[in-house]
Amino acid sequence: MKLNQNNRNLLSVNSQARFLVSQSRQAQRNRQLSMLQRVSEEIGLNK
Repeated sequence: MKLNQNNRNLLSVNSQARFLVSQSRQAQRNRQLSMLQRVSEEIGLNK
C-alpha cells in the first residue's frame, strides 16, 4: 500500500520536473530569439 503511494508521489515529482525542464528550455529559446532579433535589427536585417 505504502509502495503504491510512493510510486504515485514519484510519478508526480517526475512529471513536475519534466514540466519545469520544458519551461526552462522554452525560456532559453525565448531569450535566444530576443537576442537574435536585437542583433538583426542592429545590423539592419530586420526592419
